Amino acid sequence: MTRILSIGLAVLVSGCASYVDPVPDDYTGETALINDTFEQPFAGRGYFFYLEEVDGQPVENAKYKTERHTFGQGRSLLGTGYIREVPAQPLTLKLTARRLESRPIAYGMTNYERSEGEVELTPQPGQFYLVRGIVTQEFAAVWVEDIQGNRVTRVIESTSLGRDGAAPYRASIPTRAEAGEDFTREDAFATIRGGEHYRVVTAKIGEPDETDYEPAVPFSNKLTDMTTFHYADLGTIVFNTFDDDSFAAEVTLTTRSAESLTPDAFERRLDTWNGHIIRHEIQELYRNELKDREILDVAAQRLWEGRHAEDDPMLDAMAWICQLLGQSGDARYRELLDEVAEISEVRKLHRHAANNRERLREGSDEPFRPAADEEPG
Repeated sequence: MTRILSIGLAVLVSGCASYVDPVPDDYTGETALINDTFEQPFAGRGYFFYLEEVDGQPVENAKYKTERHTFGQGRSLLGTGYIREVPAQPLTLKLTARRLESRPIAYGMTNYERSEGEVELTPQPGQFYLVRGIVTQEFAAVWVEDIQGNRVTRVIESTSLGRDGAAPYRASIPTRAEAGEDFTREDAFATIRGGEHYRVVTAKIGEPDETDYEPAVPFSNKLTDMTTFHYADLGTIVFNTFDDDSFAAEVTLTTRSAESLTPDAFERRLDTWNGHIIRHEIQELYRNELKDREILDVAAQRLWEGRHAEDDPMLDAMAWICQLLGQSGDARYRELLDEVAEISEVRKLHRHAANNRERLREGSDEPFRPAADEEPG
């Protein structure tokens, strides 16, 4: 009980903590912007990646903003991004990746659901940067990347896994390689995650074709003002609108047709640990009765990577991939579903893989072969 009370008090006190503006009053040089981000697969839980200190001084961030906006909202966690200016000069940044809950009693996280440490970065004038990361029960990592998805700092990680066990997680972390000319608006849209500021979004994909605004409704599920950006050729992005520094994306939903979807863009979209996002993408293709093998191969590969999933959102997403492959009727995926059904220790995934295997024709000259050593799920 003492521990629970102390954590609750810490959350309350954080709203009164003292933060330093990373741009000193007497600074006359150029600046860049660093954006905290998050993923929120559950109403009351999120995974946050944020800047905690600049040159040893504490700064305002997404964690503190989220705690303040969540206070008094019961089981709802109001995930909040945050963006701030920093000097365009060599900086020492303290980064943190961690799980955050709406209720203090739920804070019993493992040592590996948090990672923090210092990195060096010299931001380029006028550029945007994002704090990104991964948080699972066994592995957590955090880094900074540019708006084209290139990592620009070293990775800070914490894990209970050995080298081989952590390899799939590390493989999903972007490299420092420069993005090529083939990095399209569709690719950029697929990289947008929770907490991204509207200025970052428009820098990535341009101004929206249409904008909607909905004010908060007390005592309802609309606890914040909401702004929606509509892109006719890409989809929609819903923003929580708390204030200008926290005008940040909550979720992105694709609306492009199956005919316009490219395998590369689809692969980027499925490269997430958020099962809700994967499920939405697969459901859209299922409703369109997709039969394109190149796209189905991407979904099949993600199923293979997630075959050991245990959390409900990711299991649901993997089950929908089984449905999509079964609907295709393509014998190419029969062996894959057979193997997933055989090795899955979770009844739900075993059932969906086995049932959808029976929907497929027998015999294929080109059975799907998943890429080896990729098991992030």
